[in-house]
Amino acid sequence: MRIGVVGMKLGQGEIVSNKYGYQTTPFPKIDLNTNRKALNTLRRIDEWLITNAYNFSVMRNDDYMKFQFEIMNKNIKNLSQSDKDCAEYYLFS
Repeated sequence: MRIGVVGMKLGQGEIVSNKYGYQTTPFPKIDLNTNRKALNTLRRIDEWLITNAYNFSVMRNDDYMKFQFEIMNKNIKNLSQSDKDCAEYYLFS
């Protein structure tokens, strides 16, 4: 198992941990055969990222970030790039 870092590339089904020992859920299925499947893959990756960041904030008892990720999860279809960057940075830095 690898230690995750900001900007790393993950493969389908891969599980990584962060420097605090939190292990992510398996990375989602990647399918880029059609436009629709590619969009669904991006949505699955966004959900994976926000869910893992939320779970990590719960593990750390970080109520402030937990609240932030709850809001992001409610607006999962309208995530900004800064939302995704925030979640990735929180999870892997």
